Formats: sequence, structure tokens, C-alpha cells
Amino acid sequence: MKTAIIIVTYNKFDLTNACLWCIMPLLQRGFEIAVVDNGSTDQTAQKIRENFPQVHLLELQKNMGYATATNMAIQNLAKKGVDFDAICLLHNDVLPKLQSLPLLKNSLIKYKNTHQKEAIVAPFVKASNGSIQKNYYAKITPFQFFLTAFKSKETASKKIHGVLSPSSDPSLFETYRTNSICLMMSRPLWEMLGGFDQDIFLYHEDLDFAMRAKKLNIPYFMERQAIITHLGGESPLLTLTNAIKYDNSQEYVFQKHFGLKGKLFSKLYRFSRSFTKLLFSFPFIAFSPSLKKKSNIHLQLLKNIFSTP
Repeated sequence: MKTAIIIVTYNKFDLTNACLWCIMPLLQRGFEIAVVDNGSTDQTAQKIRENFPQVHLLELQKNMGYATATNMAIQNLAKKGVDFDAICLLHNDVLPKLQSLPLLKNSLIKYKNTHQKEAIVAPFVKASNGSIQKNYYAKITPFQFFLTAFKSKETASKKIHGVLSPSSDPSLFETYRTNSICLMMSRPLWEMLGGFDQDIFLYHEDLDFAMRAKKLNIPYFMERQAIITHLGGESPLLTLTNAIKYDNSQEYVFQKHFGLKGKLFSKLYRFSRSFTKLLFSFPFIAFSPSLKKKSNIHLQLLKNIFSTP
């Protein structure tokens, strides 16, 4: 099984450079590496072309968004006649241990051979300080999810991420789904699910993908020995532009899968979340510039709820 590692870049060459140096040895171990540059303005594409000539580079003229760029990278490999039957989606701001991606690959092969069934496998994610970043999510009811709007970040996280379950394979834990920081799956599964939804520019493309996978009863697993370090990990709600993209993508995905009820649910959830944050922050805004900034973001997010049709 030859695996294509797919990386999307948009500026920040230093992160991509560090990631590529971690995985270049895998070219000798049955992997291909493809990078699609989303119209970077810091010469990222040129530097990749000069420093990593073995990488399949696709240069886009403008930022097409994460979902579209990922799809285009995979399609470009197929058009070039590159032979691969598995896909590893990898964010450019991670540092995988050398054995991590081969471990994911081996677990995927083993599961498919044992169960005659497709699966998606992900690694454990750590921050640069060694702390765990939970990239897995539990199956919770809409009501349970709605209640997280009124809870602290830490309390909400416990409910949203849940706990991992043991599987029939001692090296794998099962979870409901994972995010797209690093995902390993077969090429037939990717094609069967139709790739990412290109109407999603950024955020929640992995949620939409998982919801489609779950309709086919595709399981998600965490490989206990595979570890990657994530150098990013900041909340998208820390900047207004990203926060609006995050909320709009959530509304789109909820409406796509649940119709008008999903759209209204998303609006109600976001209203409750931002209103609650403003309510509890108001007495302390004058004493904390960072809290004032976050409150201003949530105020704009409340306006965004009513400005989108």
C-alpha cells in the first residue's frame, strides 16, 4: 500500500519546512508527499520547490480554502499518474515522530485485512509543551451539545471530547470521530465519500466528512503509539475573521445535514454561547484588555447570527 501524504500551505513556510523535514525519510518507505500551496505571498511555493524537489507541488493562484485545496491536491496526483491507494491528510503545523505515519498505515492495513471493512485512523496529538491536545470527539446528543454553550471551556471540552473506548485491536482506541490534523484512510474510502465539501472554505470540513462517513458506519480509531506534535492549536474564536468563518461553517454543515432545524439550532447555540460569554465577562472587562477583546469578538458574532440569512 503506497500512501500519499497531503499537506495544504498558506504562508508560514517555517512551519511547513519543519514538517517536511520530519517526513522526508518516509519517501523511502512507501510514501509520496504532495503539497498544495493556497496562493501564499511569502514565497512558500518557491522555497518548497527549491528545497524539496521530491515533493509533488501544486501552486494555486489564490486561497481556495482548505477543503478545495485538499481535493485538488489528490486529484492532481491522480492526473499525474502517481500510484497510491491510501491517503494521509496532514496539517503543515505538525511535527510527526518518524514512526507515527507508518504506524497509522500499518494499523489501517491490519484492520481492513481483519475486518474486511474500511476505517479511518488518527494519531494522538501533543502541544509543543507536551500536553495532550484532544483531536477526538464523542457522540453526544444535540441537547448535550447545546448545553456546552453555557459551560466553561474546560467543562465543555470534557463533554465534547468524551473518553476513548478500547477496540478488538490492543493498539487501537475507538472514538466517534477525529479532526483533520492528521487522518489516514484508503483512497477508495476517500473517493467513495467524495472528498471534502468544497462549499466549506475553512473549519468543520472534517465534521461534515465524519457525518458522511458515519452514515456508512465507518469507524474512527486512534493509534496509541502514533504521536504528532501540533505547533498550532489556538482557538479560531481568538480572531474575529476566523471566528466568523468558524460559525458560518458550523451553520452550513448543520443545515446541510439537518435542514432548517439544523440551521436554527446552530443560530440558537451560537447566540447562547456568545451571550453567556458576554454576560459573565461584563463585570471584568474594564480590568482585562484580553477579556475586552474576546467580548468584542462575541458581540460581533451575535450580530453575525442575525446578518446571515
